[in-house]
Amino acid sequence: MEDKEYLIEARLQPLADRLGHKSIDQMVGQLRLGTGKESEQAVVEALLIHETSFFRDAHYFDDLARRAFPEQLPIPPNRPLTVWSAACAGGQEPYSIAMLLKERFGTVDSRDVRIIATDLSHAMLEQAREGYFSQIEIQRGVGSDRQSQFFERDEQRWRINSEMRSLVRFQHHNLISDEPPLSLFDLVLLRNVLIYFGEASRNQVLRSVHQTLRPTGRLMVGATEAMMLPSDLFERDMDFTVPCFRAL
Repeated sequence: MEDKEYLIEARLQPLADRLGHKSIDQMVGQLRLGTGKESEQAVVEALLIHETSFFRDAHYFDDLARRAFPEQLPIPPNRPLTVWSAACAGGQEPYSIAMLLKERFGTVDSRDVRIIATDLSHAMLEQAREGYFSQIEIQRGVGSDRQSQFFERDEQRWRINSEMRSLVRFQHHNLISDEPPLSLFDLVLLRNVLIYFGEASRNQVLRSVHQTLRPTGRLMVGATEAMMLPSDLFERDMDFTVPCFRAL
C-alpha cells in the first residue's frame, strides 16, 4: 500500500505543481467539484501505466503465428480478419501483430486485415499513430531483420513504415464506459490490463468483450489473468500454450 501511495504522489505532484495547485489534495478537491475537465484527463493520464514492448512475451506471438491466423486472407466469407488490441499504449502490440501478419502472408492490406488499437490516453494514441520509436524501444523485442524490414531511420529515432501504419487504426476508448470499437472480432488481446481492475469492473469489461467475439474468435489475456475469466462466459482453448479463450 505504501508503494502505491508513493507512486501516486510521484506521478501527481509534478502535475499539481504545473497546474498551479498548492498540493495534490487541493487539485483532487477541485476535481471533485466537477471543474476542469482538462485537469481530470491529465490526472487520468498521469496515473496510467504504459509498460509495453514489441513482441512482448514472444511465446504469445509464436502461438498466434502457428494457431490463430487462417491459412489465407481474406478469411471466408471474404471479409477482413478483425483484431482488437486493447490498452495499446504506444502501439507496440498492434504494430507487432501487423508485422507478424506481413511475415505470415507476404501481402497484406486493409482489405485483408482490420487491426483496431485502443487506449485511454490521448497522448499515447497520438504517439502511436505517428509511429516513432527510440533506439531503446526498438531494441526491446525487434531483431535486426525486422528492424531493417519494417522501420526507417529518422534522425535519432526509428519510424515504423507506412505499410504497417496503414494496417492499424488507433482510437480513444474507455474499457469500462465505452461500447466496443467494432461489433465482432476474430481476435481480442487484453493482456496485462485486467489486473488493474477491481472485480466488478473486470467482469463488466469481460462481458463487453464476450459480446464482441465471433463464434470462432479468441481472447488472449496475460498469464496472471487466466484465472480471472468467468467460467460461464469463457473456456480455455487448450490448443494454445498461452492463456487463450473462446466465448461460450
